[in-house]
Amino acid sequence: MLQKIKILWAKLKSAHSTPVEVAGGFALGIFIGMSPFPLQNVLTIALAWLFRMNIVAAVIAVNFHLVFFPVIVIQYLLEYKIGAFLLRLKVPKDPHVNWMTLYSLDQWIHGGKVVRHFINELLLGWLVLGTPVSLATFFFVWRETRLWKKLPPVDHP
Repeated sequence: MLQKIKILWAKLKSAHSTPVEVAGGFALGIFIGMSPFPLQNVLTIALAWLFRMNIVAAVIAVNFHLVFFPVIVIQYLLEYKIGAFLLRLKVPKDPHVNWMTLYSLDQWIHGGKVVRHFINELLLGWLVLGTPVSLATFFFVWRETRLWKKLPPVDHP
């Protein structure tokens, strides 16, 4: 996994993309990666292509949460609680939900328990949590990309 990230990072640094395209790809990937939807890679690649963002940056970012796998459950629980709070719903202290079932396409096609009961809360929580995180990602990556684009290329032996 780490080797694949290094290869993608090298491709990203050698790409002829502007800092805005790279930062936009990262921000899009983070935003979609935080969503409760399945098929995040497909959606990210399609949207990055459509909006002319750097696809490699988007793919790295959408898969970034896989490096910190235990965070996904905490993220979904937080999104659920934020959404439920904003919708003024009573939030159970421990909803006893297997949040990883959101990665099952079958859950979405057949309207599984998690999708059926929690989708409104999850979507609202994702928008509230994902928007500022992806905006912060955009500006951070944009600044860093502008710096690395100014550096002279490094020759590898």
